[in-house]
Amino acid sequence: MKTRDGWIAVVFLIFIFLLPAATLIDRFFAARSEEAFAEVPASEDSVQETIYLFPPSIQNNVNEFTDQLFMRKQLIAFNTDVTSLLTGGTYFESTQVLLGKDNWLFYKSSIEGEHPIWDYMGINHFSEEELLRITANLQDTQKYFEEERGIPFYIVTIPNKEIVYSEYMPDTIIRLNEVSRGQQLSEYVEQNAALPYLDLRYALLEAKEDYPTYYRTDSHWNYYGAYVGLQEIFQEIYGDGIPADISCFSVASEDYSGDLAALAGLQDRFSIDSYYVLDPDRIDKEQYHDEVLLLVGDSFSEYLRDLAKYYYRDVHYVHSRDFQVDMIDQIQPDIVIWECVERYLDVFSTRHLMEQ
Repeated sequence: MKTRDGWIAVVFLIFIFLLPAATLIDRFFAARSEEAFAEVPASEDSVQETIYLFPPSIQNNVNEFTDQLFMRKQLIAFNTDVTSLLTGGTYFESTQVLLGKDNWLFYKSSIEGEHPIWDYMGINHFSEEELLRITANLQDTQKYFEEERGIPFYIVTIPNKEIVYSEYMPDTIIRLNEVSRGQQLSEYVEQNAALPYLDLRYALLEAKEDYPTYYRTDSHWNYYGAYVGLQEIFQEIYGDGIPADISCFSVASEDYSGDLAALAGLQDRFSIDSYYVLDPDRIDKEQYHDEVLLLVGDSFSEYLRDLAKYYYRDVHYVHSRDFQVDMIDQIQPDIVIWECVERYLDVFSTRHLMEQ
């Protein structure tokens, strides 16, 4: 017994020391092959909320080293596979992905300051002061676009996947309050401000009874869900929204693997989603609008853009963090929509679109 334990300890120590050594060797040769290239500044996409365990200079070096750890992706996949095996497929260890029922994956990371699990649990409601600040910012933004620029302005919010598909969340995550902060904000705005504010929660909850509106393996809605949302937007703006029709879509793939599967390192295991694509020949030509649409938002707006291009003369998408007010003169939109998924709702208080 002692001999076996001793060998286990030796193997463990070799692994512990071998992995950093392999990483240093790998980084050395990578640096040699890239030294002819100029250093590229990090983009805003790479900026993450950091919790410092050491002084910042040391912590940054530690983070950079672990991010480039030799065989990092393979080790992540191995870790999730092992924990899944040990729990009979009911759990796997991941800092960003939560395994739900029936192989539904949910986003649980707080790297960028979002807390989707808190949203689901209902434990991070906005304070009265925060609600006032958000409402004031949205009113000021509407006033700027509509009164100063003469451009109709709309606000669209999208629920987190956990809210729409709560039945697939694990029983270990308890909802302490059925009202998420997305619903809280929507109800507050409806009761206290005359804003063109569209909450897509109800439409997506209703539509999912017929066809999936979110991917099982991705943190985003699918194109059918985005189509449901787009029809709601048409109804809000033009009054010509129609019931979502799955016959406008075809299934391009039945083994799609989304971003959550990739984050967990388990793309092969979770290649289980259907990937819908819109057939342009099946759309309602009466819904075409000879206008330029500007979507300011997050990655959910990319799905809206891909569909809206069939209904508008031109469609532009700009991420909220990248938007500059002088883009209005370049794009010259007829309509501006500010979209935000529930986990990023803080942007409505921290981002001021009318500022330079």
